[in-house]
Amino acid sequence: MIQKLSIIFTEQLTLNDLPTINADWIEISKFALRFDPNENERFNSVTFDKRSRIYALRMKLYVEQRRWNHYNQRPHRSAMEEIQNIVREIRDLLL
Repeated sequence: MIQKLSIIFTEQLTLNDLPTINADWIEISKFALRFDPNENERFNSVTFDKRSRIYALRMKLYVEQRRWNHYNQRPHRSAMEEIQNIVREIRDLLL
């Protein structure tokens, strides 16, 4: 059965929404899919504040999820480290 994941808008994102520090690919992938790439209209491209940075990181994570899903593979070790670093950076920005 396919689980429908609800969107979490960047402005509403909290630390509790993030995967754990050592989350596996499945957990991170589910988090990535809770992003709406169309929410970019909410962010002003002229000002690059903390929420805009979080939006950009979530977009990068979303693209990574779609890429690995397209190839029907899990990320290799170095890609997974980079993906986990994206999650850590989002976490740091929310602190």
